[in-house]
Amino acid sequence: MRNSVFTRFLDRYPIIILTGLFLIGTAFTLFQLNRMQSDMIRAASIEQAAHYSEAISIFRNIYTSEVAGRAKGHGIEVTHDYTEKDGAIPLPATMSILLGNAIADADNGGNARLYSNYPFPWRTEEGGPQDAFEEAALQALEAAPTEAYFEFATVGDTQVVRYATANVMTQGCVDCHNTHPDSPVANWEVGDVRGALAVTIPVTEVVSASRRWAQNIIFLVGTLALLGFFVAVMVLQKNRIDASDLEVRVQQRTVQLKASESELRQAKQAAENASRLKDEFLANMSHELRTPLTAIIANSQLLQQRGYSPEATVDKLKVIESSGDHLLSIINDILDISKMEAGKFEINPLLIDVHAICRESLDFVQATAIKKNLRITFFLDPQVKAIYADPLRLRQSLINLLSNAVKFTPENGQVGLNVQAGNEGYAKFMVWDTGIGMREEDQASLFQPFQQLDGGLARQFEGTGLGLSLVKHMVEMHDGKVSVMSKESEGSCFILELPWQFGLELPTEASAAFAMQRPMFTGFGGKQRASTIEPPPEYAPLSIPRPPEEKAPLLLIVDDNVSNTDVLSEFAELWGYRSKTAQSGEECLAYAVSIRPSLIILDIQMPGMDGFETMQRLKQNGDTRGIPVICVTGLAMQEDRERCLAAGAHGYLTKPIDMKSLQARIAEIIGPPHPRLN
Repeated sequence: MRNSVFTRFLDRYPIIILTGLFLIGTAFTLFQLNRMQSDMIRAASIEQAAHYSEAISIFRNIYTSEVAGRAKGHGIEVTHDYTEKDGAIPLPATMSILLGNAIADADNGGNARLYSNYPFPWRTEEGGPQDAFEEAALQALEAAPTEAYFEFATVGDTQVVRYATANVMTQGCVDCHNTHPDSPVANWEVGDVRGALAVTIPVTEVVSASRRWAQNIIFLVGTLALLGFFVAVMVLQKNRIDASDLEVRVQQRTVQLKASESELRQAKQAAENASRLKDEFLANMSHELRTPLTAIIANSQLLQQRGYSPEATVDKLKVIESSGDHLLSIINDILDISKMEAGKFEINPLLIDVHAICRESLDFVQATAIKKNLRITFFLDPQVKAIYADPLRLRQSLINLLSNAVKFTPENGQVGLNVQAGNEGYAKFMVWDTGIGMREEDQASLFQPFQQLDGGLARQFEGTGLGLSLVKHMVEMHDGKVSVMSKESEGSCFILELPWQFGLELPTEASAAFAMQRPMFTGFGGKQRASTIEPPPEYAPLSIPRPPEEKAPLLLIVDDNVSNTDVLSEFAELWGYRSKTAQSGEECLAYAVSIRPSLIILDIQMPGMDGFETMQRLKQNGDTRGIPVICVTGLAMQEDRERCLAAGAHGYLTKPIDMKSLQARIAEIIGPPHPRLN
C-alpha cells in the first residue's frame, strides 16, 4: 500500500521532489566544500611554514660548516657585534635570524626567532621564551626533538601559523659552544636541544586562494546542479510529450526487425550454400576414396580365388598399384592443403631439366590417354633448357593439369603441353585440351579449395576439387602466376608462368638435346598434328624367389593387421631375409627376448600397447635395447616422424609403404642378405 501511495505521489509531484533533492544536495555540497577548504588552509599553511623553517635550518648548517668554520681558520672573527668590528662576520644564529626576517619581509610579513633557556649574555632580554607558545614549544621539542610544534593564532586582524622546530646540537655546534668564552653552558653534547627555531607565517594569502577556489567550485557545482535540475524537468516534460510518439518508434523498430530478418535469411542461405558445398565435397571425397579401394579389394579377391597367367596377374597387380597411387595422391593433396592453411608449405628450388620434368609428367597420364584414344602433343621451346624450381612441386602441378585435361577431354580428342620462352623473364608452361571447356562465370571460383564446376560435373567426373587450388598456391610460391583460357564445348588452356632466366643451362647438355619443332597452341579446336607418346613396354614376369638361407638375418614384423604382416613377410623372404610376425606390442616384446631378431619392423597405431610404448619397453630391457627398429605408420606429418625418431627408431616410413625404400633402409641398418632371386 505504501509503495503505491509513494508511486502515485512521485508521478503527480515530480517537480517538487526534484526541487527538494536539489536543495538537499546543494546544502550537503556546501558543507563538504567548507570542510575541504579548512583542511586545505591548514595543510597548505603548515607546509609553507615547514619549508620556511627547513630553509633557515639548512642555511644555518651550511653557514656554520662552510663559512664560519673556514673564516675562523683564516683568522676572521665570528661575533654577534660584527657591525662594530672591522673584518668580522656574524654568528650562525645571528645570520639565520637575519635571513629568516628578510624572507618573511619579502613574503608579506612574518618573522623568525631563535630562542633558548640558555641565551648568550648579549641576548638575555630577547633570547629566552617570550610567551606561552614559545614555552610550550620548547618543552615539547625537548621531549620529542624530531616532531614540529605548531598552532594557528590571530595577531591583530591577521591569521598566522606559528611553527617551531628543535635546534639540535651537531658536532660543529658542540665544538663552538663549549669553547666560546661567553657560552652559558660548556658541557653540550651531540643531540642536545640547544633551543628552538620559531617562525610565524601569515596565512592570509592561503585563505584568499582557498576562498577563490571554493567560490569557483561552488559556482561550477551550482551551475551543473541547476543545469541538471532543468534538464531533469525538461526530460520529465519530454517524456510526457514523447508518450504519443511511442507508436511511431515501435513501427520503426518493426521495420528494422524485418530488415534484420531479411539479413538473417540471407545469412541462412549462405550457410546452407556452405553446407551444400561441404556435402558435395564429402560425397566427392567418398567417391574418390571408395572407387580405387573397390578396385584394390576386388582385384585382390580375384587373385586369391582364381588362378591367372603371369601376364593376367601382372595386369591385376597394375590395377591395384595404380589405385593405391591414386589414393596416395588424394591423401597427399589433403595434407598439402592442410600445410597451406597452417603456413607450413615449403618449396625447395633447384636447377632442373625442363625436358625431363615435362616427359615425366606426360608419362604419368599417357596410359589413361591411350585408353581414351587421345592424341598427346608436346612442344618445348629450344631456348628453355633449364629453370630454377622445386622439381616435386612443378611435376605435381603439371601432372594435376594434365590429369584434368585427360579427364575432361572426350575420346579421340587432343591434349597438349607446350613450353615457351615468354617476355619479361618468364617461361610459360601451357596445358591445353579440346575437352568440354568452361563457362566464363565458372572460372572465377576455379582455384578455390573444394570447388568444382557444378553438381552435374561433380557426378560425371571424379575429383576432390583440391588440385587447382594446390597448383595456384605452388606456382605463386615460385613467384609465378597461373591463368586459364576456356570456351565451353571447345576446350581449355591453363598457363603457368614461372620466373626464368634466358640462357640458363644445365651443367650437361645430354638431356637438353631434345626439342620438337611443332606449332604452339593458338586456340581451341585446332587440328595440329604432333608426335604422340608411345605406350610403355609390357612388364617382365616376376621371378620366383628361393627360400631364405638358415643364417639369413631375421626380421620381426609387428602389425595388428594380419594382411600387412603377411605381405611384409613375403617381401622380406623375397629380399632374402627370414621373418617372424606378431600382432601386438606384447607379442613383440616376448619374441624380441626369445628369438632375438636382427631388426624389428614396428607399426605405431596398435590397440592396447602402441608402438611408442613398445619401443620404450624395448629400450628399458638390456637384452633388447640394441635391436634396431623401423617404424611404419599412417601418421604422415613431419612432427610424427620427429616423434618416432626421438623415441629411438632407426627409420620411419609412412603407409602405404614404399617397398624399395624399406628394403634399402633395412640394408643400410643390418646389411643386405645374399640375393634371393633366380
